[in-house]
Amino acid sequence: MTASATRSEHKTPRRRDRETTQENLLQAGLEVFSEYGYEGATTKMIAQRAGSNEALISRYFQSKEGLLLAIIVRYISEKKEMRLTYPPRETLEAEFCSYLHCRVEQDVRFKDFIRIIVSRAATDPTLFDKIRQHVSYHPDPQLMERLKILQKKGQLPLPCDLHQICFVIGFQSFATVFMAHIIMGKDKDETLATLQDFARVYACGLMQPLMH
Repeated sequence: MTASATRSEHKTPRRRDRETTQENLLQAGLEVFSEYGYEGATTKMIAQRAGSNEALISRYFQSKEGLLLAIIVRYISEKKEMRLTYPPRETLEAEFCSYLHCRVEQDVRFKDFIRIIVSRAATDPTLFDKIRQHVSYHPDPQLMERLKILQKKGQLPLPCDLHQICFVIGFQSFATVFMAHIIMGKDKDETLATLQDFARVYACGLMQPLMH
């Protein structure tokens, strides 16, 4: 066994320890930020929740804000990778309703953290710019494939911007959860009902060219 191979083996446990520590800090940060808000949360509280040394937050994330940014980036990435748990629907309206239901279920679970993301981004231009640098919008490839199938079945007109449709659906889902559920205090069922009404109207509007 070479010396380099030996060094590589010695580094592997350290790398695992580092990844475990980072994961624990990210999860603890998510919980503490959600419970106490950004201003109320401290690096000491987060480190204690993670069972880690407070200094490791600075080492791995530079600062409390750096940790928040890392959590935001991961949250958005995980949301994009969320698998659809329902089979393809036969109509555009049914597909929109099922898709929005999946998205709402996820967003409602993280409503406290979403409140922090929006409030910090609105009041901290520097953080907002960093979020934009790390996060770019891409249409959900799963929804895109579902729409392409429906288009082949005649459920959508051919000269149709599927990218824009995906954007509208994603934006409407997030905006409705934020305004109706988080700000106005409507329960999940009311929020879903609002989105389903939107899905029906939007689907009908998209199908109008096929009705003439």
